[in-house]
Parts: sequence; structure tokens; C-alpha cells
Amino acid sequence: MTEAVDIWSLGCTLYAMAYGTSPFETTQQSEHGGSIAMAAMGGRFSFPDDGQYSESFRELVKAMVKVNPDERPDISQVRVLTVLMLVVLSLSPR
Repeated sequence: MTEAVDIWSLGCTLYAMAYGTSPFETTQQSEHGGSIAMAAMGGRFSFPDDGQYSESFRELVKAMVKVNPDERPDISQVRVLTVLMLVVLSLSPR
């Protein structure tokens, strides 16, 4: 195992903290017996259309939960992306 597994887990945790559910768990899966494992292996998930979080946050999470571990950012890249996201948010009018 590599750091990429931890990055994937962190991406899933961020999603769950933001939206209150696993990125791979949907109402349709729950009601129709769909497999969360299959959704995770296929990298299939979406974000709620509530506009509550920035596009940069969503892009960070998407990058972190990519199926191919070689395509995920390392922890240094996650840190830089997070700092940039916070700077942009601090400069945005509210």
C-alpha cells in the first residue's frame, strides 16, 4: 500500500464531512440493492446540486478519489491545493 490509499480515504472523508454521506452511496443504491463497492471501484459518484461548496473543493475531492492511484495528488499537492483554495475563498466577496 502507498500514500495514495490514504489520499483516497481522505477524499472520501472530506466528502462525507461536507455532505453527510459516502460519495459512493446513493438513495438509488440503497433502495435497489446496488453495491457501494462496485461504485467505488468504478469511481462513480456525484455531488449534490446544492452549491454549498466551491468548485475548487469539488475538484480537490474528485482528484483525491480517482480510481487510478497514480492520478491522485500526493499529500504535498493536497496541502498546496488546499492553501490555494483557502486563499481564493478569502479573496472572494461574500
